[in-house]
Amino acid sequence: MNKMDNQGFFHCDSELKQYEQNLKESEEKYRRLFETMSLGVVYQSFDGSIISANPAAEKMIGITLDQMQGKTSIDPRWKMIREDGSAVPGPEHPAMVALRTGVKTGPVTRGVFIPETGDYVWLSITAIPLFRQGEETPFQVYALLDDITNRKQAEDKLQESENKYRALFNQSVAGIYLHDLEGHIMDVNQEACHQLGYSRDELLKMDVFDLHPDSPETVNLSKEEMLHVWNQWQPQQKFLLEAVHQHKDGTIIPIQLSTGIVFEEDKRRILAITQDITERKRAEDALLESKEQLETLSNNIPNGLVYQLTVDPKGNRRFTYVSAGVERLHGITREEVFNRSQILYDQIIEGDRQKLIEAEEEAFINLDPFSFEARIKKPDGEIRWVHYRSALSRKPDGIIVADGIGIDITELKKAEERLQEYASLLEMKNQELDLVAQEAEKANQAKSRYLAHMNHEIRTPLNGFVGFLQLMEDTQLDENQQDFMHHMKLSTNHMLSIINNVLDMAKIEAGEMQLTNQVFSLGEEIQIALAPLHSLARQNDIDLLVTMDKNLPQQVEGDPDRLRQIAINLGGNAVKFTQEGQVHIAVKCVETTEKQHTLQLTVEDTGSGMTRETLDKMFLPFYQADDGSKLQSKGTGLGMTITRELVELMGGDIQVDSTLGKGTRIQVRLMLGKTTDSDKAGSN
Repeated sequence: MNKMDNQGFFHCDSELKQYEQNLKESEEKYRRLFETMSLGVVYQSFDGSIISANPAAEKMIGITLDQMQGKTSIDPRWKMIREDGSAVPGPEHPAMVALRTGVKTGPVTRGVFIPETGDYVWLSITAIPLFRQGEETPFQVYALLDDITNRKQAEDKLQESENKYRALFNQSVAGIYLHDLEGHIMDVNQEACHQLGYSRDELLKMDVFDLHPDSPETVNLSKEEMLHVWNQWQPQQKFLLEAVHQHKDGTIIPIQLSTGIVFEEDKRRILAITQDITERKRAEDALLESKEQLETLSNNIPNGLVYQLTVDPKGNRRFTYVSAGVERLHGITREEVFNRSQILYDQIIEGDRQKLIEAEEEAFINLDPFSFEARIKKPDGEIRWVHYRSALSRKPDGIIVADGIGIDITELKKAEERLQEYASLLEMKNQELDLVAQEAEKANQAKSRYLAHMNHEIRTPLNGFVGFLQLMEDTQLDENQQDFMHHMKLSTNHMLSIINNVLDMAKIEAGEMQLTNQVFSLGEEIQIALAPLHSLARQNDIDLLVTMDKNLPQQVEGDPDRLRQIAINLGGNAVKFTQEGQVHIAVKCVETTEKQHTLQLTVEDTGSGMTRETLDKMFLPFYQADDGSKLQSKGTGLGMTITRELVELMGGDIQVDSTLGKGTRIQVRLMLGKTTDSDKAGSN
């Protein structure tokens, strides 16, 4: 029986059965291929609805066919992005483009976000439209999906690595450039541009041979020889050397150059890393210069040497450095010391050698500075004294380092021996001189005691002589006799003043100057002491102003004679050395305690003043200042010396201020005892 097929042809049953069988087998093959192929396949209708998907597509997208059916490939829940990260509008979906245009697309790389899994899946999508016979508009489209997520991740990692490499390349503190085996520069970082002074674009137009100047410091190979060497390099070979580059401005830059082979797209390239070592070179040159200077200094130390000794943890000593002075000092060469360090110890005289070694070992324990004097015996038999000094330190490995010097002190030792002889002789002479000095001191003390004891015997007749002159002056004398008598009184008083000063000085030197202690009227004693000065002031045609504070105590305890002597000495000097102007004497009590009063006596004048030299010497015995007048020749030059001694005996002090040409101010403070009488009295 014959049947008509779909195309209008009649077939017999056997043929139709065979046709159906072939079709069934073909569909079965297609089904197996559809289900087992590694590419994902998704069928979609004209409106984009998903009709079918094979297991590979389900696995790629992460959802089952049942979950896909009823949805479209442009479902807004499925976010599709481009490689640049931007979203893909629905009409631009490859399947929709294929349905709309009827043209095969792709392959197009797209990232798809699957909300059911929360993952991004990168797919390579190729959309193929399907047509019915005689129709120009596709009725379906199937999309071939290839999961390239792993590839994309690898590409991302590669890109990340590239970015890191590029960041490292550009931010490196060393200059880096890449060139081919012909020397053409292909890439360069910013540090290399900075080192050479060129821009990146300028360097990319150059080759490496343009960077090396014609200099003896550069690599001594021609361009052809260098190209040949590069072509012979193996990947594992690395080269490190020092060379020079030439800056754009012509400056020569010393560099450290490290080069090696790298591969770029299966092509051999040379990677060169350069580091500017200008500062290091300067430091090396400075270090070398310093080392040479130190070597020169060490070798030229007169009569000495510089050394470095190391001691390992086992106690083994070794000289790692000795200067050329070892030949002059020890009579042996440096090479002999380096070959056998013990040779220096062997030269030390045996008795000193053991002491030196013991002193060294003690210093090694605490790293104390080492110092020792020892005798050495040179190869020619000469004995010399050497002083060894060193500073010690310990390295991390336990080795002790002694940096030291040895100085020939033979002549110094001989000088010390001579000095010792002289010292012994001088000691004997000093003992003899001490005996002489003691005898002289005894004689001087006897003289001082004699003069002190003669005080009364000399002064009594002189005072009597002055008294008789006073009596004679009151008798009937003619004009010539009165004139003679007046001059005799003046001379006698002057002589009495000189003798008083000399005798007081003798008592001071003998330590026999003593103060009396009695109650007296302070105001009266001051007035008595200063009374003669008014007549002297009138003779010198100057003003004498005496001011006594109203709060002066009426009665005090002390030595009135010495108080008057201090007042008359200070006031008399001021009046005597003032040619014009005035002398002001002020007396006041500046402090009163339970037991004593502090009296302040100030004498100011408008005289010639004193130089600094005069101020420094005015309290020396027998010193007389020269003020340009003839007055300084009168007197012994003991007045101020005695005054200071008396002031100090009375528990006080004296201060002098003077300006040359303007005058002098002397201020004295004295301690006087307090009486039970608290009445106060003063006068102006």
